[in-house]
Amino acid sequence: MSPDYKTWPEIESMVIAHIREQPIGKKLIKFQLLYESAGSEPLGFDVETINMSGTEHAVLAKYIALFIENLEKSYHILP
Repeated sequence: MSPDYKTWPEIESMVIAHIREQPIGKKLIKFQLLYESAGSEPLGFDVETINMSGTEHAVLAKYIALFIENLEKSYHILP
């Protein structure tokens, strides 16, 4: 079985869709991968939320980071 291939923009869309399905997704305003230059791997991400404490925001960011790690293990990611 050949591996699935995804691009970073597809991974970004998958993260957004996944978070929106969660109860906390109602508080997500924006999620965006951050790149140094076009065609490079993301350096990190930006998350904007509404009505969340600093602790909740930190937990969400850690959850997203772990979700991205799992996606990176599941797919071959193309630039």
